[in-house]
Order: sequence, then C-alpha cells, then structure tokens
Amino acid sequence: MRSLRCLVFSPLTGLYKSYFQRIIVAAQILEEFTHMRKLPLFPLSTVLFPGMPLTLHIFEDRYKLLIGHCLAEKRPFGVLLLQEGTPEYHVGQKVVTYRIGCTAEITQVQPVSLGRMNILAFGKDRFNVMAFDHSEPYLVGDVDFLQLEPPEDSAHLAQSIRLLTNRIMRYLDLSQKAENKSAVVSDLPEDPIELAYFGASLLKIDSERKQALLEEDHADKLVNTVSNQYRKEVTLLSMMLQDHTAESNSTFSLN
Repeated sequence: MRSLRCLVFSPLTGLYKSYFQRIIVAAQILEEFTHMRKLPLFPLSTVLFPGMPLTLHIFEDRYKLLIGHCLAEKRPFGVLLLQEGTPEYHVGQKVVTYRIGCTAEITQVQPVSLGRMNILAFGKDRFNVMAFDHSEPYLVGDVDFLQLEPPEDSAHLAQSIRLLTNRIMRYLDLSQKAENKSAVVSDLPEDPIELAYFGASLLKIDSERKQALLEEDHADKLVNTVSNQYRKEVTLLSMMLQDHTAESNSTFSLN
C-alpha cells in the first residue's frame, strides 16, 4: 500500500507528471472551446469595423429568420466580406467569404411591408471563423474572438494619434471642397482604436484593402497603416483640387 501511494502521489514519478500534464492539456483545450461560439453570419459586399454603424434592408426569408433569431435571443450576428458571390441568393451561386469579420449588434428595427425590415446595427468585436456550419437556412460559424495587441510605446502611439487626427480632418476638409459641400465635422473619437476604425471606415478605398485593416492584429500597426493611407489620400485630393483650380483660372482668362 505504501508503494502504491508513492507511485500515485510522488512528484518524482513519471505517472504523476503524465497525469497532471493531461489535466493541463485538457484545461487548455477547454479554454479554447470556451472562447469559441456559434455565430450567425451575414456575407456582405462591405467591411464592418468595430464601433461603426451598419444599415440593412432585410427582405430575404433566410435573413428575416437570422435577424428574428438574433432579436429573440438578444445576440449579435457576424458580418463577413464576400470574396465571391453576392449577398442575394441565386440558385447554384457559389459564395466565398473572408474568415475574419466583425460582429454587429442590432440597435434599431423598423418593420416594413411583407415581413421586411430595416435595421441599424453597430460593429463590436472582431472574430475569426474556425469552421462553417451549413445546417441552417443561413450561414453559421464556429468563431474565435480576436483581440488587438496593445501598443508597445504609449507615447509614440499618442503622437501617431495626433498625426492621424490631423490627416483625417484635412481629408474631410478637402473632400468637402472637391464635392462642393459644406458640412460641420463632429468631434472625432478620442480612443485611439476607435479613431483608427472610424478613419478606416471613411476611406474611399477598395474593400480588399479595408479587409486588410480589419485583419490587423497590432494596435500600433493599425493606427500607422490608416494614417499612411490618409497621407496618400490627402496628397491625391490636394493635387486634384490644384489641377481643377488651375483649369478654372485658365478657362476664365480665355474668356
């Protein structure tokens, strides 16, 4: 009996180590599954960023069902950018999406005729689809939620945020001049990540480049990448306005 107790409980035995190693591995697997959850998915031709609004007109039966389940269970749905196909259903259509998307929390619902509805939702959490589930009329995914890596240098991040803020304000000012519009710009988000996603959503760039911004895992790189994109956009808008002004002056002088 004494030798048995030593065999089971002595930390010097391989059996003891193996037993607790299995417990640790099981706990790690359980933790991974705890972070995963089933999420109804809505493939769209747009990229949703955390904190940004999304308006949708729901008219297909499968998406009426999806939104109905989300409302009844008070849960979000996930938005994924389409790589191939369209949001509307077509017989035989192949639908391919990116795997990283953003959850959308419904805040307003406006019922319209024939069971259709208009909804307003806001992006919240990024996620990665680990597996797709086609058992429902709409797409479902086993998803793992993603977190941004925090900035390495808070002082450098603060400097980057000031630069990004100035570039966004300059971009908005030039855009209004280019479109002959006059609008009051509301206060920009103060939180660095909220500002970066706000800026990313405003950019008039293709969806693939916006998807790359959504997939960025590091806060520092996200802010810097968005800021560099605004530097390019501001330069292009400035050149365009200068050319337009020069052309207008030349036409005026000829008359």
